[in-house]
Formats: sequence, structure tokens, C-alpha cells
Amino acid sequence: MRLACAEISKKFDGKTVLSSISLNLREGEILSVIGPSGSGKTTLVRVLSTLEKPDRGTLALFGKEIRWDSELIEVRRKIGYVQQKQVLLAGTVYDNIAIPLLLRNLEGEKVERKVERIADMLGIRGILKKNVRMLSGGEAQRVAFARGVVGEPELLFLDEFTANLDYRNAGILENQVKEFCDAGGSVLMVSHNLFQVRRMATRVAILIDGKIVEEGETEKVLENPRTELGNQFVSGKMPW
Repeated sequence: MRLACAEISKKFDGKTVLSSISLNLREGEILSVIGPSGSGKTTLVRVLSTLEKPDRGTLALFGKEIRWDSELIEVRRKIGYVQQKQVLLAGTVYDNIAIPLLLRNLEGEKVERKVERIADMLGIRGILKKNVRMLSGGEAQRVAFARGVVGEPELLFLDEFTANLDYRNAGILENQVKEFCDAGGSVLMVSHNLFQVRRMATRVAILIDGKIVEEGETEKVLENPRTELGNQFVSGKMPW
């Protein structure tokens, strides 16, 4: 099992944001977490990617339970994370994509080959020398995605990774995610785009008010939800 969590709960300022979340993710799967705005999706991603410590519950990644008081650098090196709002560092496109490799103590031609390979796959090789301040929104999102996967993670977290992209740029990233999973990678994806979820997700979990109200195979959940809350959400009766 690539990821397994049980009874994960999290509060901020006394408000429950996540309540008793239990999920799992296998090799080669895409699990999409959907739900209304403010339901806790981004917090869930941050907890499962070890960026936030839960108040309660257990998390296992790559077959080992996470010990929150221990060094997590080796676990995090197996994880990629691409968020909706890109945070690119000052410098060129090349500089940004190379960062995860330099942190893994790679250098020279090894870094150059890996950066150029992922840039070719995403159609951004021609802008590697471009300053990130000069990028369009679509270019910046592809650069952020490249940085998230260039270190060859086993587990990839995507938080609205195509939210601000046109159809062409979104399709480029979606195809790369599918190839990543075909090669054995695992993806946990947050998306408001149900068309995208249908195209990509193996399974879907519906998160409402910090609780998983529905989880299962994509078509079964979206076509025939078992719960009233799940039905309200997928039918559009619940505000997003």
C-alpha cells in the first residue's frame, strides 16, 4: 500500500477541519478527493503529504507508519506536491526545476539531463532560460508540475493542478499524470472539475465538512452515490 490513513482528525483554532478520515491508495491508482469549497480538501492533502501534523489518527506511507517526531526527509523525497497557486523561486525556469535534484545531491550533467527530459515532456524546453517573472500562467503551472515530478517521486499530490489552465495545457499535464501512474506511481488529486475526475480517477472520495461521506470507484460514486449528501453534491444541489 502506497498510502493508508486511519481516523485522521485536525482542528484549527478549535474548529474541526478533518474528522476521522480513513483512506488508502495503491500503486498505479489515482484517488480524487472532491467536495465543496471549505470542506477540508487542501488540509487533507497537507496532512497526507506530511506538511501538517494531525491531531489524531495514523498515517502510513510506503508501508511504514509515520512518526511525526522523527526525521521525515527520506519519506518526503518520495513525494511530489503540485498546488493550485504556484510558488516559483526567483531565477530561471531551469533553476526552479533543478531544485529538487540539487537537494538530492545530484549535480552537473545528471541534473541537466533530468531537467531537459521533463521539460521536453511538458513542452517547455524552449523557455528553460526564461526568468520565471516573465512566464504566462500556463507556463508557470507547467514549470511547477515539472518541479514536482522531476525527482521521480512514487507518490504525487495534486491540489487543483489545472484549475487556471486552458484545455490544451490541462491536457498536457493530465497526460503526464496518466503516464506517471502507468509507470507505477500513485496520485491523490483534489479537483473541482468532475469531467477531469471522470477522465482520470480510479476512485473518488467525497469530502464534506471535514468528513468522507462517500468513497469508491469513480463511476459508481458519481453515477449512483449511496448517501444523501453525496447525491446532493454530484447532482449540483450543494453549493461548491
